[in-house]
Amino acid sequence: AKRLFLNFHPAAVNAPATFEPALAALGEDLRQADISPRDLVCEFTEHEATAPDALRHFVYALRARGFLIAVDDFGAAFSDPDRIARLTPDIVKLDGALARRHLDSEDGFNELSRIVDTFRRQGIRCVIEGLETMRQVDLARRTGAHFLQGFALAPPQAAPGDFTALIAASRNEPYTGRIAAWN
Repeated sequence: AKRLFLNFHPAAVNAPATFEPALAALGEDLRQADISPRDLVCEFTEHEATAPDALRHFVYALRARGFLIAVDDFGAAFSDPDRIARLTPDIVKLDGALARRHLDSEDGFNELSRIVDTFRRQGIRCVIEGLETMRQVDLARRTGAHFLQGFALAPPQAAPGDFTALIAASRNEPYTGRIAAWN
């Protein structure tokens, strides 16, 4: 299955009165494009939430509509175990700098594997970001991570303004494996 990741800045989520109309509009846009909410991952970027209770309510509202939740840059400043416990994401994206540091040594690799395994046992899928070499890709794959991302897999490219044709074409592609590249 292909997933579209939509980034949200946690500080922008201040109150239900501000985000309920936006969620209704998003739902309508997805219906018109024939995209299921389960195909959209609402990703919370690496920033401190100015209204943590409103952010939890926003995540609840997203889940109630069927959206998946992701936390970006785990291991960086604000994406820590407390944030994971508060947001209960479906997907955690491990910070690229953290991943590269851990992939430089056997002890680091073992620690990264433990992190991935801990999330797996919690029912959370992991993305290892920031992979720049095929050696890093091979090691990251061996951690058991669900997804891999980085320049070694695919360079960044401009996204189309309209995803309708891309999504329609992707529905006919067979699933070829666990490794995915999202840039």
